[in-house]
Amino acid sequence: MPGGNPAGLALLISGAGGPGPTEQALSERLRRRGLMVLSLDLETWRAGLARDAGPCIRPMSDVEDLSKNLQRALKAKRYVHPVLVGVGEGGALAHAILGQALSATVAGGVALDPTEIVGMDRPACDGLPAEPAPGGPGEEEPCPGTHGAGLSASLRVGSLRAGGGASPAGAIFHRRFP
Repeated sequence: MPGGNPAGLALLISGAGGPGPTEQALSERLRRRGLMVLSLDLETWRAGLARDAGPCIRPMSDVEDLSKNLQRALKAKRYVHPVLVGVGEGGALAHAILGQALSATVAGGVALDPTEIVGMDRPACDGLPAEPAPGGPGEEEPCPGTHGAGLSASLRVGSLRAGGGASPAGAIFHRRFP
C-alpha cells in the first residue's frame, strides 16, 4: 500500500494460470501512482466460485466484500470504490463483473488483452451489460453483453463490436445505471 492517503483501490485479477510477471509489473506501476493494489489469483478465485452453491455465480459480491473488508482492516479514512483491472481471462472476468455491478459499487474497470470466455462451471447471474467508456476504445458501439445467457460451461463476455470480434486490448468499461 502506498504511504499516506491512497488515490484509490485497484483489484488486479490475474490471467489464467495465476499471477505472473505481467501482473507484478502492473501492480508496481499502480502502486507508484498512489493506488492500493489487491492482487487476485484467478485460479484460486475460480476454485472458490466453483464451491459456491446455486445455479449461477456472483463474483461481484466477492469484489464488494473484499473491498469493504480490506479498507476496514486498513482503517481507511474514507471508502473508495474499487477499479477492476484484469489481464487476459481476468480482464474478461472484470468486464463480466461490471455487468453485475449495482450503482456505487465499483468505480470502473480496465481489461488488458481480455479473452472472450472465462472458464467457469456455471454462468454469471444476470446483470446489465457494461459499455465502453466515453472517449475510450470502441466507444461508438455498445457492448451487447451476454452475461447469464444460459451458458453452462463458460461465462461468455460480450464483444465491444456489434459484429463479434474481441474486445480491444486495454478497453476501459463503465456502467450506465438506470
